[in-house]
Amino acid sequence: MRCSKLIIIFGMIFCFSVTCVRFESYALRTILRQRERLDRAAEAAADAATENFIKGIYEPDPLQTAAEVFELVYAAVLNDNDKKLKSISASLNGKEIHDSEGFTRACKGDEIVICFEPFPETLKAPGREGEYGMIIVRTVTLD
Repeated sequence: MRCSKLIIIFGMIFCFSVTCVRFESYALRTILRQRERLDRAAEAAADAATENFIKGIYEPDPLQTAAEVFELVYAAVLNDNDKKLKSISASLNGKEIHDSEGFTRACKGDEIVICFEPFPETLKAPGREGEYGMIIVRTVTLD
């Protein structure tokens, strides 16, 4: 009789443990799916903005245009119309450029590094909530 009570107790503990593990697994999968979705959106937006930046590097204010392209593509992929870009910066051959005049002296073979930093997003899952921020860096050599 005593042995059957222990089996029932251990069975209940086992079922509770399995339920807890399944819940944690579900929460982690939910967060990972949201994170992957944000990563794909940011990567696509950074690629489009970098292409636009390189094509219009000698135009007035190419960094602002790249920021607008990033926000448009990011919003389109996520189906969200909020401003999503916190900052954008670029450097020419390792020197940070703050104005559009700095890019007019770029020539063939120069290396341009562009950094995009979107605002942190809130990831939500049952019983969980956290912030996820990222910085996307693109390096391009002019040809």
